[in-house]
Amino acid sequence: MASVTESIESTGFRQNFTGDSLEVRREFDVVFTDAEVTQGSNVDSVAQTLVPVSLGQVHPTITNAFCETIECRKRSESNTIFRVVAIYKGNAFSPPDDGGDTDSNQTFTLSSKAVPKLVYRIGATVPQDGTPNDNDIGGTAIDINGKPTSIVAVESTVTVNMTLTIDTSSPGNYIAGIQGIIGSRNKDTFLGAAKGRLLYTGATVAKVSGSGANSIFKVAHSFAFDSEFHCKQVAESTDIRPSGVQLGKDVGNATYEKNAFKVLFKQPFTEFDDFNVLGIDISS
Repeated sequence: MASVTESIESTGFRQNFTGDSLEVRREFDVVFTDAEVTQGSNVDSVAQTLVPVSLGQVHPTITNAFCETIECRKRSESNTIFRVVAIYKGNAFSPPDDGGDTDSNQTFTLSSKAVPKLVYRIGATVPQDGTPNDNDIGGTAIDINGKPTSIVAVESTVTVNMTLTIDTSSPGNYIAGIQGIIGSRNKDTFLGAAKGRLLYTGATVAKVSGSGANSIFKVAHSFAFDSEFHCKQVAESTDIRPSGVQLGKDVGNATYEKNAFKVLFKQPFTEFDDFNVLGIDISS
């Protein structure tokens, strides 16, 4: 009767320089009798089935590593000993939970840069939560005969990277859920941003390892922040001018006589969603 022993060489792990890739090996020796080796034509396959490891299985102590490959070969020094190697791979290595703090597998990045922005007015009244009405936005006109002027604006992007297990075969899984909130704004304060100021622009999803219900994915969520709630300035149109932009003098408005009038705020991103469903927690 064959015996199975896990080798001392199973200890340890390998991690890459950036710390986002982990490899763990478990090695087993399966020892057959001379008679079993003589009688069996597929002894290596039998050896594999005797080892208590299957593809996709979670490592017994490192819970974010999954068995990706199983190898089996005869030991060179003996015809009756076969070495079975289970290779586990994972991401964002963290030690097993021993009651202390654990790695949340989430990182937060804020990127801001100066960009040009075409506007008709500065100092305008931004509507509450970015829900505009049909009133002129007010403020100081800086357009030239209805042609908007470029100003410097700050464009801020927030990226949250996380690693999680997703069963893609399950209806309504995490990846499917992401699709439903792309292009929406935060319905409540989120990541410190007031309602409506944070726009979910989408996510990049990449499989790391595992299979089926034990598949590990890297997900990078992207958000855009705008202090004006992502509203866009739009000038009233007219057929009487080649520019197509109505001026104040066309409708008897002296304040904006030589400037675009009315100027309205328009909101291309009208939907609000609860971003807490994304499971983002950067507090730890």
